[in-house]
Amino acid sequence: MAYRNAETGTVVAMAEGKATVELNPNSGCKACGLCTCGAGGKMLLQVEAPAGLSVGQAVLVADASPSAWLGSFVLFVLPPVGLVAGLMVGGRLFAGRPSAEALSAALGIAGLALCFGVGVVVERIFRRRPQPQPRIVQVHPLESDEGS
Repeated sequence: MAYRNAETGTVVAMAEGKATVELNPNSGCKACGLCTCGAGGKMLLQVEAPAGLSVGQAVLVADASPSAWLGSFVLFVLPPVGLVAGLMVGGRLFAGRPSAEALSAALGIAGLALCFGVGVVVERIFRRRPQPQPRIVQVHPLESDEGS
């Protein structure tokens, strides 16, 4: 199974149901902010430890954050759709009137503003939700366990 933003690391410590995983830094590390910098430039991340996990095991840690597609759609696609819909409705509604173009343009701008307002409200709702934390999605056996 493919995971978004998955990194392989090694469990370096266990405490109170949490595992500290050492990861190699990558290009996304500067923007993420979930890890702390450890010795030798390695990144340290604390995640919930699944049962049976032990220090030294290699694990696959995946970012569980939601996709940016919904936010992009709401802020970049929905407002132009509102503009075009407003222009089309205004063209039909005010056809034959002397100031049909101006009224149609005003309705188009109103549709743009309405859809942009909807986008802002949706974005605020999603921002208030607690952000999902990275989790261990795969545990690799220790080398000593593989030969048994």
